[in-house]
Parts: sequence; C-alpha cells; structure tokens
Amino acid sequence: PGHVVSGRSAAVLHGLPVFRLPHLPETTCLTPAVLGSRTGRHVYGAKTRQDEMSSWFGAPVHTVPRTIVDLARHDRRDGLMAADLALRDGLVTRMQVDAQLRSAAGWPGVRGARQVLLLASPLAESPLESLARLAVHDFGLPMPEWQVGLWDPFERRLYRVDMMWRDQKVILEADGREKYSNDALWQEKLRELALTRLGYRVERVVWTDLTTGWQQTRARLRALLSLPR
Repeated sequence: PGHVVSGRSAAVLHGLPVFRLPHLPETTCLTPAVLGSRTGRHVYGAKTRQDEMSSWFGAPVHTVPRTIVDLARHDRRDGLMAADLALRDGLVTRMQVDAQLRSAAGWPGVRGARQVLLLASPLAESPLESLARLAVHDFGLPMPEWQVGLWDPFERRLYRVDMMWRDQKVILEADGREKYSNDALWQEKLRELALTRLGYRVERVVWTDLTTGWQQTRARLRALLSLPR
C-alpha cells in the first residue's frame, strides 16, 4: 500500500527489455517515507500523477510512457531498449513519450533522457540492435540506414539487413544466439555470401562486442568506414 511498481520492475511487468534485471523489486513511494533499500525491495521517491499509473493484476504500476522516461533518466541503454520495443509493439506512441518528457521537465537526468529517446525507433528488431544503434551514436560514427532491403538480381530475392552505410557499402548485423538454431546457420552463411557478391562488406556484432569489447568493435568499424581511428 502506498507504493507503485516502477523503473526496471515496471519494465519487466510491461514486457519491456532492460540491460540488467534489478536485484530487488523497484517501487516508488506515493507518500513521504524512508527511501532506499528496504527488506525485499528498493524504494524510490518521486511524484506520480494518477494518469501515470496503471494496474498489473491489481498491483499499481507506472504506465509505459512514465516507465520509459524513468529508465532513460537513469540508464541510456535501458531507456532505448525499452522505448524501441514499446514503439514497435504499439505499447506507446512517440507523442506519448514526448508528452511524458515534458511532464518530467526539471527532473534529474531528463535532459539525457530526451537525447537518448530521440534515437528510439520502431524499426529495431531486438535489444541488441538498440544497443548497436546507441553505440554507433555515442562513438560519433555516421548514422547508418536501418532495416534496409537489398535486391539480389542473381538470386532474384530481397535481403534485409540490420544497418547499412550505403556509400561505404558496409553492413552491420546484430547477432543473437537464437538466430543460429537448426539450419539457420547455413542459411545465414548463404545470405552473407550473396551480400558479399553484391559488393558489400558484412560486419557482425554480438552482445560482448557492444559491452565489454566495444572499443575494439569501434576500431574495426572505423577502419571499414575509412574513418581515422
């Protein structure tokens, strides 16, 4: 009583991805109280309007727009991953996100949230793609085209790629393990061969390339794009 599920816990209930799951359930207190880690949960203090709350099987939870803005205020990765999927699945509109950002004017971290949520797009097909786009932006690389269709006149079929720098003929693919089950690995090999024959260079990134190993990934991409290191 007197609390609303918020932050990363609200994202989990709404089915939105986060970079790391919270160690404790995250809630926001609706009345003055002792904040911080409590037995079994972490309690935050912030204003919550009635229209910023919804219900999850009877439990009060922050709405999707409020959740996305709160995530983006505290962690850019959480914010973009959640916003991309919410836009893609129709859980939120760009207008609702913008309205929530205006309501959060003056809150800690809201300026950074505005910047990262400008990158949000319903074209992202996975949290890994969201991370790749954020990394490309943060390290000053030229923004690629997203989800581009390439026609192969030899095979007479259309291939769709995650990201592409058209002028440099470089393709960036964000690969999760689920992409390579059964015979998918062989099919992906044939696809990459076809793209190579069309004159494109294909660079693949996995989760560690965008987290612990991003400096090396950045150097590889800058070399492929003929940019100074």
